[in-house]
Amino acid sequence: MNTVVLADGRAVGHNTDWSGFARNVDRGLPDAAMDRVVLLGAGGAGAAVAHALLTLGTDRLTVLDVDAARATELARALTGRFGAGRAGGGDLTGLGTAVAAADGLVHATPTGMAAHPGSPVPADLLRPDLWVADIVYRPLATELVTTARERGCRVLDGGGMAVFQAVDSFRLFTGLEPDADRMLAHFAALVDPAGSPLADRSTRRRAVATVCLSGTLEDKLVAAAGAGFDGIEVFEPDLVASPWSPAELAARCADLGLAIDLYQPFRDLDSTDPATVARNRRRARAKFDVMAALGVDTVLVCSAVAPDAVTDDDELAAQLHAAAELAGERGLRIAYEALAWGTHVSTWDHSWDLVRAADHPALGLCLDSFHVLSRGGDPAGFTAVPGDKLFFLQLADAPQLSMDVLQWSRHHRLFPGQGAFDLPAFLGSVLAAGYAGPLSLEVFNDVFRQSDPARTAVDAMRSLLALEAALPVDPLVLPPPRP
Repeated sequence: MNTVVLADGRAVGHNTDWSGFARNVDRGLPDAAMDRVVLLGAGGAGAAVAHALLTLGTDRLTVLDVDAARATELARALTGRFGAGRAGGGDLTGLGTAVAAADGLVHATPTGMAAHPGSPVPADLLRPDLWVADIVYRPLATELVTTARERGCRVLDGGGMAVFQAVDSFRLFTGLEPDADRMLAHFAALVDPAGSPLADRSTRRRAVATVCLSGTLEDKLVAAAGAGFDGIEVFEPDLVASPWSPAELAARCADLGLAIDLYQPFRDLDSTDPATVARNRRRARAKFDVMAALGVDTVLVCSAVAPDAVTDDDELAAQLHAAAELAGERGLRIAYEALAWGTHVSTWDHSWDLVRAADHPALGLCLDSFHVLSRGGDPAGFTAVPGDKLFFLQLADAPQLSMDVLQWSRHHRLFPGQGAFDLPAFLGSVLAAGYAGPLSLEVFNDVFRQSDPARTAVDAMRSLLALEAALPVDPLVLPPPRP
Protein backbone atom coordinates (compact mmCIF):
# COMPACT_ATOMS: atom_id res chain seq x y z
CA MET A 1 0.00 0.00 0.00
CA ASN A 2 1.39 3.39 -0.97
CA THR A 3 -1.73 5.53 -1.38
CA VAL A 4 -4.45 6.17 1.20
CA VAL A 5 -7.74 7.82 0.17
CA LEU A 6 -9.95 9.33 2.86
CA ALA A 7 -13.64 9.26 1.89
CA ASP A 8 -16.96 8.88 3.70
CA GLY A 9 -15.19 8.53 7.03
CA ARG A 10 -13.07 5.60 5.83
CA ALA A 11 -9.38 5.25 4.95
CA VAL A 12 -8.93 3.02 1.89
CA GLY A 13 -5.46 1.80 0.93
CA HIS A 14 -4.25 1.27 -2.64
CA ASN A 15 -1.00 0.25 -4.32
CA THR A 16 -0.24 2.22 -7.47
CA ASP A 17 3.21 0.68 -7.98
CA TRP A 18 1.71 -2.54 -9.35
CA SER A 19 -0.85 -0.73 -11.51
CA GLY A 20 1.80 1.73 -12.72
CA PHE A 21 4.10 -1.11 -13.77
CA ALA A 22 1.25 -2.98 -15.45
CA ARG A 23 0.22 0.08 -17.47
CA ASN A 24 3.83 0.66 -18.48
CA VAL A 25 4.11 -2.93 -19.76
CA ASP A 26 0.82 -2.60 -21.65
CA ARG A 27 2.14 0.56 -23.27
CA GLY A 28 5.75 -0.44 -23.92
CA LEU A 29 5.59 -4.21 -24.46
CA PRO A 30 2.04 -4.82 -25.72
CA ASP A 31 2.76 -8.05 -27.61
CA ALA A 32 5.65 -9.46 -25.57
CA ALA A 33 5.62 -13.11 -24.51
CA MET A 34 4.87 -13.26 -20.78
CA ASP A 35 4.78 -17.00 -20.08
CA ARG A 36 8.04 -17.27 -18.11
CA VAL A 37 9.53 -14.20 -16.42
CA VAL A 38 12.46 -13.70 -14.04
CA LEU A 39 12.13 -10.99 -11.38
CA LEU A 40 15.23 -9.67 -9.62
CA GLY A 41 14.36 -8.21 -6.23
CA ALA A 42 11.84 -9.30 -3.61
CA GLY A 43 11.46 -6.02 -1.72
CA GLY A 44 8.41 -3.77 -1.69
CA ALA A 45 8.74 -2.69 -5.31
CA GLY A 46 9.51 -6.26 -6.34
CA ALA A 47 6.34 -7.51 -4.64
CA ALA A 48 4.26 -4.93 -6.52
CA VAL A 49 5.89 -5.87 -9.84
CA ALA A 50 5.32 -9.57 -9.14
CA HIS A 51 1.62 -8.93 -8.55
CA ALA A 52 1.45 -7.00 -11.83
CA LEU A 53 3.18 -9.72 -13.84
CA LEU A 54 0.94 -12.49 -12.58
CA THR A 55 -2.11 -10.29 -13.13
CA LEU A 56 -0.93 -9.70 -16.71
CA GLY A 57 -0.86 -13.46 -17.29
CA THR A 58 2.66 -14.66 -16.54
CA ASP A 59 2.41 -18.42 -16.14
CA ARG A 60 5.63 -18.98 -14.19
CA LEU A 61 7.42 -16.20 -12.27
CA THR A 62 10.88 -16.87 -10.82
CA VAL A 63 11.74 -14.44 -8.01
CA LEU A 64 15.46 -14.11 -7.20
CA ASP A 65 17.03 -12.02 -4.45
CA VAL A 66 20.30 -11.82 -2.52
CA ASP A 67 18.12 -12.89 0.41
CA ALA A 68 16.80 -16.30 -0.70
CA ALA A 69 14.41 -16.49 2.26
CA ARG A 70 12.78 -13.23 1.27
CA ALA A 71 12.38 -14.41 -2.33
CA THR A 72 10.92 -17.72 -1.20
CA GLU A 73 8.47 -16.02 1.15
CA LEU A 74 7.27 -13.68 -1.61
CA ALA A 75 6.82 -16.65 -3.97
CA ARG A 76 4.82 -18.49 -1.29
CA ALA A 77 2.52 -15.48 -0.85
CA LEU A 78 2.06 -15.16 -4.61
CA THR A 79 1.14 -18.81 -5.07
CA GLY A 80 -1.39 -18.45 -2.28
CA ARG A 81 -2.99 -15.58 -4.18
CA PHE A 82 -2.59 -16.69 -7.80
CA GLY A 83 -2.43 -20.49 -7.58
CA ALA A 84 0.08 -23.29 -7.12
CA GLY A 85 3.04 -23.38 -9.47
CA ARG A 86 2.73 -19.75 -10.57
CA ALA A 87 5.80 -18.51 -8.66
CA GLY A 88 9.06 -19.82 -7.23
CA GLY A 89 11.88 -18.15 -5.32
CA GLY A 90 15.60 -18.49 -4.74
CA ASP A 91 18.95 -16.70 -4.59
CA LEU A 92 21.01 -15.24 -7.41
CA THR A 93 22.98 -18.43 -8.02
CA GLY A 94 20.08 -19.55 -10.19
CA LEU A 95 20.08 -16.43 -12.36
CA GLY A 96 21.76 -17.89 -15.44
CA THR A 97 19.54 -20.97 -15.64
CA ALA A 98 16.36 -18.97 -15.00
CA VAL A 99 17.12 -16.29 -17.60
CA ALA A 100 18.04 -18.89 -20.23
CA ALA A 101 14.51 -20.31 -20.02
CA ALA A 102 12.69 -16.97 -19.67
CA ASP A 103 10.76 -14.74 -22.06
CA GLY A 104 11.48 -11.64 -20.01
CA LEU A 105 13.53 -10.20 -17.15
CA VAL A 106 12.42 -7.49 -14.70
CA HIS A 107 14.89 -5.70 -12.44
CA ALA A 108 13.57 -4.29 -9.13
CA THR A 109 16.63 -3.62 -6.93
CA PRO A 110 18.57 -0.37 -6.23
CA THR A 111 21.44 -1.41 -8.51
CA GLY A 112 21.74 1.03 -11.39
CA MET A 113 20.57 4.07 -9.41
CA ALA A 114 22.83 7.10 -9.44
CA ALA A 115 24.19 6.13 -6.02
CA HIS A 116 24.45 2.42 -6.86
CA PRO A 117 25.93 2.18 -10.36
CA GLY A 118 26.37 -1.12 -12.13
CA SER A 119 24.23 -3.94 -13.50
CA PRO A 120 23.02 -7.04 -11.62
CA VAL A 121 22.90 -9.08 -14.83
CA PRO A 122 25.99 -10.30 -16.73
CA ALA A 123 25.85 -9.09 -20.32
CA ASP A 124 26.26 -12.59 -21.74
CA LEU A 125 22.86 -13.59 -20.28
CA LEU A 126 21.08 -10.99 -22.42
CA ARG A 127 19.94 -12.28 -25.81
CA PRO A 128 17.87 -10.63 -28.56
CA ASP A 129 14.68 -12.64 -27.92
CA LEU A 130 14.63 -11.64 -24.21
CA TRP A 131 12.74 -8.51 -23.19
CA VAL A 132 14.13 -6.51 -20.24
CA ALA A 133 12.33 -4.08 -17.94
CA ASP A 134 13.98 -1.91 -15.27
CA ILE A 135 12.08 0.05 -12.60
CA VAL A 136 14.99 2.42 -11.88
CA TYR A 137 14.36 5.84 -13.42
CA ARG A 138 17.23 7.99 -12.15
CA PRO A 139 18.95 7.57 -14.52
CA LEU A 140 16.57 6.27 -17.15
CA ALA A 141 19.45 4.75 -19.10
CA THR A 142 20.81 2.40 -16.42
CA GLU A 143 23.71 0.14 -17.24
CA LEU A 144 21.27 -2.77 -17.55
CA VAL A 145 19.00 -0.84 -19.93
CA THR A 146 21.94 0.33 -22.03
CA THR A 147 23.54 -3.12 -22.23
CA ALA A 148 20.23 -4.81 -23.03
CA ARG A 149 19.65 -2.43 -25.92
CA GLU A 150 23.15 -3.05 -27.23
CA ARG A 151 22.48 -6.81 -27.09
CA GLY A 152 19.30 -6.43 -29.14
CA CYS A 153 16.72 -6.87 -26.37
CA ARG A 154 13.40 -5.08 -26.30
CA VAL A 155 13.74 -2.72 -23.34
CA LEU A 156 11.40 -0.89 -20.97
CA ASP A 157 12.99 1.73 -18.71
CA GLY A 158 11.61 2.78 -15.33
CA GLY A 159 10.15 6.14 -16.34
CA GLY A 160 6.78 4.81 -17.37
CA MET A 161 6.15 3.03 -14.08
CA ALA A 162 6.98 6.21 -12.14
CA VAL A 163 4.60 8.29 -14.26
CA PHE A 164 1.71 5.82 -14.34
CA GLN A 165 2.02 5.36 -10.58
CA ALA A 166 1.53 9.12 -10.30
CA VAL A 167 -1.32 9.02 -12.84
CA ASP A 168 -3.19 6.44 -10.79
CA SER A 169 -2.53 8.25 -7.50
CA PHE A 170 -3.79 11.53 -8.98
CA ARG A 171 -6.98 9.84 -10.16
CA LEU A 172 -7.58 8.26 -6.75
CA PHE A 173 -7.02 11.53 -4.90
CA THR A 174 -8.99 13.83 -7.20
CA GLY A 175 -11.44 11.70 -9.17
CA LEU A 176 -10.11 13.37 -12.32
CA GLU A 177 -8.41 11.69 -15.28
CA PRO A 178 -4.93 13.17 -15.80
CA ASP A 179 -3.27 13.59 -19.19
CA ALA A 180 -0.86 10.64 -19.06
CA ASP A 181 0.85 11.47 -22.36
CA ARG A 182 1.60 15.00 -21.21
CA MET A 183 2.92 13.70 -17.89
CA LEU A 184 5.18 11.21 -19.69
CA ALA A 185 6.63 13.95 -21.89
CA HIS A 186 7.15 16.29 -18.94
CA PHE A 187 8.77 13.56 -16.86
CA ALA A 188 11.20 12.74 -19.66
CA ALA A 189 12.23 16.40 -19.89
CA LEU A 190 12.78 16.66 -16.14
CA VAL A 191 14.58 13.39 -15.48
CA ASP A 192 16.50 12.91 -18.70
CA PRO A 193 16.58 16.34 -20.35
CA ALA A 194 19.12 15.61 -23.11
CA GLY A 195 16.53 16.02 -25.86
CA SER A 196 14.41 18.69 -24.23
CA PRO A 197 14.47 22.46 -24.71
CA LEU A 198 16.08 22.73 -21.26
CA ALA A 199 19.11 20.65 -22.21
CA ASP A 200 21.64 23.47 -22.49
CA ARG A 201 20.57 25.42 -19.41
CA SER A 202 22.14 25.43 -15.96
CA THR A 203 20.31 23.19 -13.50
CA ARG A 204 20.02 23.76 -9.80
CA ARG A 205 21.09 21.32 -7.18
CA ARG A 206 18.48 19.60 -5.01
CA ALA A 207 18.93 18.68 -1.35
CA VAL A 208 16.94 17.12 1.47
CA ALA A 209 17.31 17.44 5.23
CA THR A 210 18.01 14.19 7.06
CA VAL A 211 15.19 15.06 9.46
CA CYS A 212 12.71 14.41 6.62
CA LEU A 213 13.47 10.70 6.53
CA SER A 214 13.12 7.77 8.91
CA GLY A 215 15.70 5.18 9.96
CA THR A 216 19.38 5.34 10.76
CA LEU A 217 21.64 7.96 9.24
CA GLU A 218 22.87 5.31 6.80
CA ASP A 219 19.25 4.60 5.79
CA LYS A 220 18.63 8.30 5.23
CA LEU A 221 21.74 8.81 3.11
CA VAL A 222 21.10 5.78 0.91
CA ALA A 223 17.49 6.87 0.40
CA ALA A 224 18.48 10.44 -0.50
CA ALA A 225 21.13 9.30 -2.95
CA GLY A 226 18.85 6.68 -4.46
CA ALA A 227 16.14 9.27 -5.11
CA GLY A 228 18.63 11.44 -6.99
CA PHE A 229 19.29 14.23 -4.49
CA ASP A 230 22.58 16.06 -4.90
CA GLY A 231 23.07 16.95 -1.26
CA ILE A 232 21.76 16.85 2.29
CA GLU A 233 21.26 19.02 5.32
CA VAL A 234 22.74 17.22 8.33
CA PHE A 235 20.37 17.51 11.28
CA GLU A 236 22.67 17.49 14.31
CA PRO A 237 20.65 14.95 16.35
CA ASP A 238 21.05 12.47 13.48
CA LEU A 239 24.83 12.82 13.69
CA VAL A 240 24.81 12.54 17.49
CA ALA A 241 22.74 9.33 17.32
CA SER A 242 24.98 7.83 14.64
CA PRO A 243 28.04 5.68 15.40
CA TRP A 244 29.96 7.69 12.80
CA SER A 245 32.40 10.47 13.48
CA PRO A 246 31.92 13.63 11.40
CA ALA A 247 34.80 12.55 9.15
CA GLU A 248 33.22 9.12 8.66
CA LEU A 249 29.91 10.75 7.75
CA ALA A 250 31.68 12.95 5.22
CA ALA A 251 33.35 9.91 3.69
CA ARG A 252 30.06 8.02 3.42
CA CYS A 253 28.41 10.99 1.73
CA ALA A 254 31.29 11.18 -0.73
CA ASP A 255 30.86 7.47 -1.49
CA LEU A 256 27.20 8.08 -2.31
CA GLY A 257 27.84 11.21 -4.35
CA LEU A 258 26.12 13.48 -1.81
CA ALA A 259 27.35 16.92 -0.82
CA ILE A 260 26.75 18.20 2.71
CA ASP A 261 25.13 21.59 2.09
CA LEU A 262 24.12 22.66 5.60
CA TYR A 263 24.73 21.77 9.24
CA GLN A 264 21.82 22.54 11.53
CA PRO A 265 20.60 23.76 13.91
CA PHE A 266 22.48 26.17 16.16
CA ARG A 267 19.82 27.27 18.64
CA ASP A 268 19.68 30.22 21.04
CA LEU A 269 22.91 31.90 19.97
CA ASP A 270 22.11 35.27 21.50
CA SER A 271 21.57 36.01 25.19
CA THR A 272 21.35 38.87 27.64
CA ASP A 273 23.42 36.88 30.16
CA PRO A 274 27.19 37.44 29.78
CA ALA A 275 28.02 33.95 31.03
CA THR A 276 25.68 32.43 28.45
CA VAL A 277 27.20 34.61 25.73
CA ALA A 278 30.65 33.24 26.61
CA ARG A 279 29.33 29.68 26.67
CA ASN A 280 27.71 30.19 23.28
CA ARG A 281 31.00 31.34 21.81
CA ARG A 282 32.54 28.06 23.01
CA ARG A 283 29.59 26.18 21.50
CA ALA A 284 30.17 27.99 18.22
CA ARG A 285 33.85 27.01 18.12
CA ALA A 286 32.97 23.38 18.82
CA LYS A 287 30.34 23.33 16.06
CA PHE A 288 32.82 24.92 13.66
CA ASP A 289 35.24 22.07 14.43
CA VAL A 290 32.51 19.56 13.54
CA MET A 291 31.75 21.45 10.34
CA ALA A 292 35.39 21.39 9.32
CA ALA A 293 35.43 17.60 9.71
CA LEU A 294 32.19 17.32 7.74
CA GLY A 295 33.47 19.56 4.98
CA VAL A 296 30.41 21.84 5.14
CA ASP A 297 30.76 25.62 5.13
CA THR A 298 27.29 26.82 6.22
CA VAL A 299 25.55 26.48 9.58
CA LEU A 300 21.92 27.34 10.28
CA VAL A 301 21.45 29.69 13.24
CA CYS A 302 17.83 30.00 14.39
CA SER A 303 16.42 33.08 16.07
CA ALA A 304 16.39 32.55 19.81
CA VAL A 305 13.40 31.18 21.73
CA ALA A 306 14.95 31.23 25.22
CA PRO A 307 13.65 33.63 27.89
CA ASP A 308 17.02 35.44 27.93
CA ALA A 309 16.93 36.19 24.18
CA VAL A 310 18.21 39.64 23.29
CA THR A 311 15.41 42.11 22.54
CA ASP A 312 17.56 45.10 21.62
CA ASP A 313 18.26 45.00 17.87
CA ASP A 314 21.58 46.80 18.15
CA GLU A 315 22.88 44.34 20.74
CA LEU A 316 21.52 41.37 18.78
CA ALA A 317 23.21 42.59 15.59
CA ALA A 318 26.46 42.97 17.52
CA GLN A 319 26.27 39.38 18.82
CA LEU A 320 25.52 38.09 15.32
CA HIS A 321 28.50 40.06 13.98
CA ALA A 322 30.77 38.53 16.63
CA ALA A 323 29.59 35.01 15.77
CA ALA A 324 30.08 35.71 12.06
CA GLU A 325 33.59 36.92 12.78
CA LEU A 326 34.40 33.57 14.41
CA ALA A 327 32.89 31.73 11.46
CA GLY A 328 34.65 33.88 8.89
CA GLU A 329 38.03 33.18 10.49
CA ARG A 330 37.40 29.49 9.66
CA GLY A 331 36.10 30.13 6.14
CA LEU A 332 32.55 29.32 7.29
CA ARG A 333 29.19 31.08 6.97
CA ILE A 334 26.16 31.61 9.20
CA ALA A 335 22.68 31.45 7.66
CA TYR A 336 20.35 33.26 10.07
CA GLU A 337 16.72 32.12 10.13
CA ALA A 338 13.71 33.70 11.81
CA LEU A 339 11.70 31.01 13.57
CA ALA A 340 7.98 31.74 13.34
CA TRP A 341 7.80 31.37 17.15
CA GLY A 342 11.01 33.23 17.96
CA THR A 343 11.02 35.19 21.23
CA HIS A 344 12.04 38.47 19.57
CA VAL A 345 12.74 37.67 15.92
CA SER A 346 9.88 35.80 14.23
CA THR A 347 9.60 37.28 10.73
CA TRP A 348 11.95 37.08 7.78
CA ASP A 349 12.08 40.86 7.28
CA HIS A 350 13.16 41.35 10.90
CA SER A 351 15.93 38.80 10.39
CA TRP A 352 17.02 40.69 7.27
CA ASP A 353 17.14 43.97 9.24
CA LEU A 354 19.48 42.31 11.72
CA VAL A 355 21.72 40.70 9.09
CA ARG A 356 21.99 44.01 7.30
CA ALA A 357 22.81 45.83 10.55
CA ALA A 358 25.40 43.20 11.56
CA ASP A 359 27.11 43.81 8.22
CA HIS A 360 29.48 40.86 7.99
CA PRO A 361 30.32 38.92 4.82
CA ALA A 362 30.03 35.60 6.69
CA LEU A 363 26.45 36.34 7.77
CA GLY A 364 23.42 35.93 5.52
CA LEU A 365 19.82 34.73 5.51
CA CYS A 366 18.17 31.35 5.48
CA LEU A 367 14.66 31.63 4.07
CA ASP A 368 12.29 28.85 5.15
CA SER A 369 8.94 28.77 3.36
CA PHE A 370 7.10 27.53 6.44
CA HIS A 371 8.42 30.26 8.73
CA VAL A 372 7.66 32.93 6.16
CA LEU A 373 4.25 31.80 4.93
CA SER A 374 2.86 30.60 8.27
CA ARG A 375 3.26 34.18 9.50
CA GLY A 376 1.67 35.64 6.38
CA GLY A 377 4.97 37.03 5.13
CA ASP A 378 5.17 38.53 1.65
CA PRO A 379 7.81 36.84 -0.52
CA ALA A 380 7.72 39.76 -2.95
CA GLY A 381 9.93 41.61 -0.49
CA PHE A 382 12.80 39.18 -1.13
CA THR A 383 13.88 41.23 -4.13
CA ALA A 384 15.17 43.87 -1.70
CA VAL A 385 17.79 41.39 -0.45
CA PRO A 386 21.03 41.09 -2.46
CA GLY A 387 21.35 37.60 -3.89
CA ASP A 388 24.72 37.06 -2.23
CA LYS A 389 23.05 37.51 1.16
CA LEU A 390 20.63 34.65 0.54
CA PHE A 391 22.78 31.87 1.95
CA PHE A 392 20.24 29.05 2.06
CA LEU A 393 16.68 28.09 1.15
CA GLN A 394 14.44 25.55 2.87
CA LEU A 395 11.16 24.46 1.30
CA ALA A 396 8.13 22.92 2.98
CA ASP A 397 4.39 22.97 2.41
CA ALA A 398 1.70 22.64 5.09
CA PRO A 399 -2.08 22.42 5.43
CA GLN A 400 -3.88 25.48 6.75
CA LEU A 401 -4.36 24.73 10.44
CA SER A 402 -5.43 26.90 13.33
CA MET A 403 -3.06 25.76 16.05
CA ASP A 404 0.16 26.61 17.88
CA VAL A 405 2.70 27.44 15.17
CA LEU A 406 5.47 25.40 16.81
CA GLN A 407 3.34 22.25 16.85
CA TRP A 408 2.13 23.01 13.34
CA SER A 409 5.71 23.17 12.14
CA ARG A 410 7.07 20.21 14.08
CA HIS A 411 4.36 17.70 13.14
CA HIS A 412 2.41 18.81 10.07
CA ARG A 413 4.79 20.03 7.39
CA LEU A 414 4.40 18.44 3.96
CA PHE A 415 6.36 18.21 0.73
CA PRO A 416 5.66 20.87 -1.89
CA GLY A 417 2.29 20.52 -3.56
CA GLN A 418 0.76 18.54 -0.70
CA GLY A 419 -0.46 21.51 1.34
CA ALA A 420 -1.99 24.97 1.04
CA PHE A 421 1.04 27.26 0.65
CA ASP A 422 1.72 29.02 -2.66
CA LEU A 423 5.21 27.61 -3.04
CA PRO A 424 5.62 28.41 -6.77
CA ALA A 425 5.22 32.11 -5.96
CA PHE A 426 7.51 31.79 -2.94
CA LEU A 427 10.27 30.01 -4.87
CA GLY A 428 9.88 32.31 -7.84
CA SER A 429 10.48 35.31 -5.57
CA VAL A 430 13.58 33.74 -4.02
CA LEU A 431 15.06 32.98 -7.43
CA ALA A 432 14.18 36.43 -8.73
CA ALA A 433 16.17 37.90 -5.83
CA GLY A 434 19.27 36.10 -7.11
CA TYR A 435 19.46 33.01 -4.91
CA ALA A 436 21.88 30.53 -6.48
CA GLY A 437 22.11 27.75 -3.86
CA PRO A 438 20.40 24.35 -3.66
CA LEU A 439 16.66 23.85 -3.45
CA SER A 440 16.42 22.02 -0.14
CA LEU A 441 13.50 20.30 1.56
CA GLU A 442 13.07 20.52 5.33
CA VAL A 443 9.91 18.73 6.37
CA PHE A 444 9.00 17.70 9.92
CA ASN A 445 6.18 15.17 9.68
CA ASP A 446 5.34 12.33 12.04
CA VAL A 447 4.06 10.05 9.25
CA PHE A 448 7.13 10.55 7.04
CA ARG A 449 9.42 9.80 9.99
CA GLN A 450 7.75 6.39 10.38
CA SER A 451 7.60 5.52 6.67
CA ASP A 452 10.03 3.70 4.41
CA PRO A 453 12.84 6.22 3.81
CA ALA A 454 13.43 5.17 0.20
CA ARG A 455 9.79 5.71 -0.75
CA THR A 456 9.64 8.99 1.18
CA ALA A 457 12.77 10.27 -0.57
CA VAL A 458 11.31 9.42 -3.98
CA ASP A 459 8.10 11.27 -3.07
CA ALA A 460 10.21 14.21 -1.93
CA MET A 461 12.07 14.34 -5.23
CA ARG A 462 8.84 14.10 -7.21
CA SER A 463 7.39 17.00 -5.23
CA LEU A 464 10.46 19.12 -5.89
CA LEU A 465 10.40 18.39 -9.62
CA ALA A 466 6.70 19.26 -9.72
CA LEU A 467 7.37 22.52 -7.88
CA GLU A 468 10.05 23.49 -10.37
CA ALA A 469 7.67 22.70 -13.22
CA ALA A 470 4.98 24.92 -11.67
CA LEU A 471 7.18 28.01 -11.47
CA PRO A 472 5.91 31.03 -13.40
CA VAL A 473 9.40 31.35 -14.91
CA ASP A 474 11.74 28.54 -15.92
CA PRO A 475 13.42 27.41 -12.65
CA LEU A 476 16.28 25.77 -14.49
CA VAL A 477 17.63 29.07 -15.75
CA LEU A 478 19.78 30.98 -13.32
CA PRO A 479 18.58 34.56 -12.80
CA PRO A 480 20.70 37.38 -14.21
CA PRO A 481 23.23 38.92 -11.83
CA ARG A 482 22.03 41.87 -9.82
CA PRO A 483 23.26 45.25 -11.09
